Amino acid sequence: MPLVCEEGGLPYCYTPSKDDLGTACGSKRQTCMVLIKPNDAYRDLYDECYSAVKDIPMPI
Repeated sequence: MPLVCEEGGLPYCYTPSKDDLGTACGSKRQTCMVLIKPNDAYRDLYDECYSAVKDIPMPI
């Protein structure tokens, strides 16, 4: 998936725990990936998240 994101110019990041990611999404199960689409209902939060992920240095 990182390659697809890089080709599409989409920021992405790695998380240390699938459990934490699942919990953050409101799921009781482990989650390996979360995709967020922009929407007018939460545009400000989306822009904030997009900027934060974009500013994270890419792993070497």
